[in-house]
Amino acid sequence: MRNSGAVTPGITPVERGDQHQPAEQVVMDIDVRWSDLDTLSHVNHAVVVDLLGECRLRWMKGVASVDGSPGFADPLVVAALELDFARPVRHGLPLRVTLGIGRIGVRSFTVTHDAAQEGTHRVGARAVVVPLGPDGRPRALDDAERDYLSRHLCPLPPTPTEGPRR
Repeated sequence: MRNSGAVTPGITPVERGDQHQPAEQVVMDIDVRWSDLDTLSHVNHAVVVDLLGECRLRWMKGVASVDGSPGFADPLVVAALELDFARPVRHGLPLRVTLGIGRIGVRSFTVTHDAAQEGTHRVGARAVVVPLGPDGRPRALDDAERDYLSRHLCPLPPTPTEGPRR
C-alpha cells in the first residue's frame, strides 16, 4: 500500500431525495508517485483505477469494517466499474478522493468516487461492489451493512452513457 494521508470521514450536506439528513462522505488523500506517470507525464488511466480502488478498499476494509459491520472485512469484488475522466491527474499533488454510496441493492452496492487535485475535479467513478460469502458466491447484505451504507447514500450523478442515444 502507498504511504499517504489518513482517512478523514466528514459530513457533507448532500441532497438525499426526500430525506433531510446529510449523507456522510468519506474523504481521503492519496499520493501520486513519479512511477505512476506515463510517457506523456500524465498519470496512466490504469493507475487511476488502482488509486481509486485503494481508497475504496481502505474505506471498506478499514473504517466500514470497524464502524459499520465486520462483514465488510469479508471478500468484496468489483462487478462493474465506470470512470469519467474530466482532466488529467498530475504528479506532485495529492489526489483527494471523496467516496459515497450511490445505490444499495440486495447483493451489491455502488460506490461513487470523486477525485480532485487542488479543488479541481479530475475523475469521477462508479464501482458496483459485491460481497462474497464463505463459499465464494455473492451473498446478501445484512441489516448492519445496509444501515451503514445508507448513512453514506448520495444521489448518483448522470453518466455520459445515460444521455440520448444517437
